[in-house]
Amino acid sequence: MKQNSLGLAIESGRSLTESEQSQVFAIVGAGCRAKNRERIARRLALPLSLWPNHSCFYRVHFDGDRVSYCAGQDYPAEVRELRAIILGGF
Repeated sequence: MKQNSLGLAIESGRSLTESEQSQVFAIVGAGCRAKNRERIARRLALPLSLWPNHSCFYRVHFDGDRVSYCAGQDYPAEVRELRAIILGGF
């Protein structure tokens, strides 16, 4: 069974709940400048059917009320990559 993730949410074309948006924002927006934080927030509010799907989105796990990122080796670098994909993607 696949774990509920951002990648699966994109596949299904659903939108993120407000709680999911704020938690993904907390992971991806940490340490960003105000301009990028605003852009990230706007992207997270879009319907996921508009998002391209990337393999790293399957590492953003939704577990009930909790959202987490499962890094392979280098958490800060992987979160930067995730942020770049969200900011540059669509």
